[in-house]
Amino acid sequence: MFRAVLFDLWETLIHDKPERAQPRRAWRSGAVQEVLWRHGCEAGVEAILTALDSSSAALSRLHEEGKDLEQGGRSRLFISQLEAQTGLMSPESAVHELEAVITSLPLEIAPLAAPFAVETMTSLKGRGLATALVCNAGFTTTPHLLPMLAHYGLSAHLDVMVFSDELLIAKPDPRIFARALEGIGLPGSDCAFVGDNPHTDIMGAQAVGMFAVQVGNKQRDGLRPDARIDDLSQLFGVLELLQR
Repeated sequence: MFRAVLFDLWETLIHDKPERAQPRRAWRSGAVQEVLWRHGCEAGVEAILTALDSSSAALSRLHEEGKDLEQGGRSRLFISQLEAQTGLMSPESAVHELEAVITSLPLEIAPLAAPFAVETMTSLKGRGLATALVCNAGFTTTPHLLPMLAHYGLSAHLDVMVFSDELLIAKPDPRIFARALEGIGLPGSDCAFVGDNPHTDIMGAQAVGMFAVQVGNKQRDGLRPDARIDDLSQLFGVLELLQR
């Protein structure tokens, strides 16, 4: 029945636990502070953390509308939040450096591969199925996500990888799913999609005719997946049941 399986990234193929997320948050805020100070903006760490958090939330809301930001957009979003909350203004000369640190992802504090992620991808390829990634990039953009995916051995098992920051289109917009389907050369009806978010993953995948499998039990607006699993170890059970 299915000839391909497409995946979300965050909280599907990778898990961002507090023991990784909190050190990364501290690292990012410190790196941002150093950049700001070099450009004459003496913002404190707490103000920076607050502005980063509100920027992240604003980016998530933008994604839910199916949009993403062009290069430099993440730093400009942060600058606008910092100014709105503190009155501090960062000069235009800081935009490039801020973008570099805000979007970076040191591997030693990167999220970890989800349980059974590599094994699942290996098994899918061994069974002759095509695979793809459809990812909404948060603060971390494609140039920094790719090394992480390679580090965990995931990219070697992905035929196509599509990122919102490259297309300036985000899930749940059907166009980002369609781009991945074009890449593997299959219609949505031949594919399953696996993700954790009811709005961006499940609704978006169903809109292009894919069978939508939700990892976990997040709830939103009455949206229902076609199947639900607790972790990736259960994926083959669901897919094989449907193949009968």
